[in-house]
Amino acid sequence: MNPPVVIQQQFVRLLAIAMANNNLYSPQHPQVIQQRNAARALHETLLGERHAVRLMVVNQQLVIDDIPQNSGLHQQRLVKAMTRCGVSHIELKRHLEDAELGSLIAWLAAGDTFGLPVSPHIRLGCVTVCYHQAGEVEPSPAVAAQQQENLRQLQQNYSADELERFAEIYSAAAKQRQLNMAGLAQIVSCFIDAMHYHADPLLALAPLRKIDDYTFVHSTNVCLLNIAQARSLGIEGAALHDIGLAALLHDVGKLFVSSEILNKPDKLDDEEWKQMQQHPQRGAIFLLKQSGVPRLSVITAFEHHLGFDQRGYPTLPAPWQQSLSSQLTAISDVFDALRTSRAYRQALEVEKIREIFRDMAGKQLHPGLTENFLTLLDEPGSDMQTPSQG
Repeated sequence: MNPPVVIQQQFVRLLAIAMANNNLYSPQHPQVIQQRNAARALHETLLGERHAVRLMVVNQQLVIDDIPQNSGLHQQRLVKAMTRCGVSHIELKRHLEDAELGSLIAWLAAGDTFGLPVSPHIRLGCVTVCYHQAGEVEPSPAVAAQQQENLRQLQQNYSADELERFAEIYSAAAKQRQLNMAGLAQIVSCFIDAMHYHADPLLALAPLRKIDDYTFVHSTNVCLLNIAQARSLGIEGAALHDIGLAALLHDVGKLFVSSEILNKPDKLDDEEWKQMQQHPQRGAIFLLKQSGVPRLSVITAFEHHLGFDQRGYPTLPAPWQQSLSSQLTAISDVFDALRTSRAYRQALEVEKIREIFRDMAGKQLHPGLTENFLTLLDEPGSDMQTPSQG
């Protein structure tokens, strides 16, 4: 790949991640500042001998300095942000300052046509493109074929082997109350590798719908969804692995809840609901007794039903700061539960889930992370529109 294109992709990635983090933290948060500064450094590299770097949206495709960009996660996020703000042309001139770029990132993240950043080194505008023929442009046969090939490779590469291994580990844990942490860690690493290899992070969920056992498939789906969310926020390395592993183990406490309660088609009575509400504590205690379990997995198992407003369970003393991993897991947990058919409820359509999520934002779910997740659902190739069968 041409080196300037690689740098352009890195630049867009940093802008998109900084926008996502700007919605979660203050503009002066160290993570926002770090990504903003890194993006400005790449801007200097892209300039070369020119006086400005130009970003344009043409037919919903991002173009940087006349080079069309691939339609990946971060590129589409930037396109949508520019579209929401009513701008299709951004020119970043030489001598761009940190504060100027930070103001632009905050404005794009807000998605508001007001509060337009005034800067001597940033120029905003619109580009109009005329077409000879109207109508929606369908993906080319080559693109459609590649998407199908990606899905086939995912199914062959790890869905059967890794899910079978996870099923065995989960079954052994239920019988022997002992976890194979090395095996679980390898499974999470496999999922992370798959998402690094494929541009569309949520495509990896498709193969899981062919497995019938809800208990461990739900945990696997939540793991994959957590990894996708975390990567969109710029989390990589050991932290990404720990967040994935925590998701894989978030519901381990349900090993101590009877199957009659877990699969009851009717509403739980007071005693049954009390037992169900104990699974976070039971899971955390169980994980504390296991060798090699990261602390984040214990915390996530304990907190994932706490809720952003802390009105969930268990009841904890104030103030209590719910971890980022627990907040990501709560979103993934609710989404997969709603999109999966159960004995007591049919799977919901994604548009209905969107309505539920927007109502839950700021209550049970973190508002910024919820908006980030809904953005992920819109990304090309995210196979999330078809409900699962559980």
